Order: sequence, then structure tokens, then C-alpha cells
Amino acid sequence: DRPWRGAKHARVTIAWYGGFSCYYTRRSRDRLERILKAYPNDVRVVWMDYPSKHHTQGMQAAVAAREVFKQKGNAGFWAFHKKLFNNPYRHTLANLLSWGAEVGADKALLRTVVVGRRHEAALKADREAARKISVVLSPTLYINGRKWFDPRTYDYLKGVVDQELAEANRVIGTGGVTAKSYYDHIQRSARAKKGSTGGYGSRWK
Repeated sequence: DRPWRGAKHARVTIAWYGGFSCYYTRRSRDRLERILKAYPNDVRVVWMDYPSKHHTQGMQAAVAAREVFKQKGNAGFWAFHKKLFNNPYRHTLANLLSWGAEVGADKALLRTVVVGRRHEAALKADREAARKISVVLSPTLYINGRKWFDPRTYDYLKGVVDQELAEANRVIGTGGVTAKSYYDHIQRSARAKKGSTGGYGSRWK
């Protein structure tokens, strides 16, 4: 499972590859928040960890966030996610534990996981898997299986979403494709080339 927000059976799914210590990922958050508000019934955003090798606190924050998600699910993860991005460059162990407790995580268990770097191997494996599908910088967005590197403006991103939504509306209702099955359909189609989704789609439908 991956942390996600928005419509459960979305017509447009945005896989957001980013890191908690990345300025550009943090900057992209505001545009994605606006997209979610503008399309509450049509868009889903899925968080995909892509922590930088060069930011020690970034990996530590990613380990903590993954544990918060494991303990508290989507609601806890996104509350923690907000705290991380609202407090850049302050991802110390003490702060991570404090913020985790504030969103309801078990503080003692969270400490054990972060100090023991328990999720780090999985995070590194995810980072390498992302690189195999040409994710080399953060943030990178896969919008219905199509790669976009950090659309710099809201209007540009909205235009991409509108294009994907128009395509979804054209296809849904034909050939047995439903809103619920649409993402599976585009994964099978020529538009989502082999490997372009990095395997994330089947895990959080």
C-alpha cells in the first residue's frame, strides 16, 4: 500500500515521487493541493518516496513517515507529511518523535524504528526501482502513467490534468471500462508503456 489522497476511484492518478528534504518537492505540494481541491471527485495523489542520497535527514524523515503510515494509515501519514513540509531542515530525531506522537503514533516504537533505520532498506529499494523507470530528480510526477518532471506552474499542471480527464471521460463507458477499472485499463494500454508505473498501480487501487 501507498499513502494516497483524493478520489478512491479517480479518473486521474498522480504518482508524486519526492523527498522530504527537497525544496522543489515541497514547492510542488501547493500546486498538488490546489489540484485536489479543484477536482475532489476525479483526482488521486499517491506519495512515492524518493529520498535523496545527499540528505541524511531526508532518509530519516522518510523512515519515520513510513512507520507513521504503518501505524496510523492515510490520515496519520498526511498529517505527519504536513508537519515535515511545514518545518523544513528541522527533521531531527527529537522533532520526528514529537510530531509522530502529535498525530497519534506510538512514540517509543517510532524511536526504535527510526534509530534502528528499520525501513531504510525498503526505501532504498524503492528509490532504485524508481530510477529504473527514469525517475532521476524530485519531484517527478507520473500522471496516469505519463512522466512529467516538476510542472512549474499550477496552470500548466491543471492543463495536463484536464487532458487526462478528457481522455478518461472519452474511454469510460466504452468496451466495459468503468471509472473503477479505468486505471487498470490505462496500465494495460499502449499509453502506459511497460514499466512506466513502477508497479505501484496494483498496490493501492
